[in-house]
Amino acid sequence: MIKYKFKLLGVPIAYIDPKYTSQTCSRCDHIGNRNDKNYECPDCGHFEHEEVNAAFNIALSPNIVRFSTESDVLKGNTDFPKVAMA
Repeated sequence: MIKYKFKLLGVPIAYIDPKYTSQTCSRCDHIGNRNDKNYECPDCGHFEHEEVNAAFNIALSPNIVRFSTESDVLKGNTDFPKVAMA
């Protein structure tokens, strides 16, 4: 359903391979250690929840298309038509 709505609005879709996203450091790209729900990088010492680390890796992926309107989201202006927000 999301794919259909994105195509309807002309928003590009990016497919990200989730492999190693929670094991790769979101700061230095080295494979690190997971303990319970925590991630720690042995190279740079970065420590974070493993799912947050994975989310940063996905968000920082070169496959993601970034829009200039993303900076306006915090201001409440997404430049999408009002009907699309419903």
